Amino acid sequence: MIDRLKELYYSLTRTQPAPEDTRSTVDQMKEVTDLAAEFDRLQRMPVWEQILKRLGAEVNGELVEATKFKYDPARQVTHTVRWDAKRELLDGLLGWMDATQRERDRIKEEKLDGWHTNDASGI
Repeated sequence: MIDRLKELYYSLTRTQPAPEDTRSTVDQMKEVTDLAAEFDRLQRMPVWEQILKRLGAEVNGELVEATKFKYDPARQVTHTVRWDAKRELLDGLLGWMDATQRERDRIKEEKLDGWHTNDASGI
């Protein structure tokens, strides 16, 4: 009965449950540390600051556009929704990068504290 309800729910929402991650913990930890290292390299690039300034200007530009249409609520709402979407996207990207780097730091600390005993992992 539960399986049938799940099938019905997934067919209605057209989403499928995420496949179970069968990778070992060490492989997952390695992936996190490798991704965090890529983010570190990206953030050290001279163009990174310009990218962030441009994305920030795009986000703020939508809010400025929304304020220009004081007497046209439909256009104001459109720009506000666009501002919110761009802000969410930028916040999500920066949050993902920050969370990945923090998780990498936590993994390294655990290894230094002796929690992770597989020295061959390279983490």
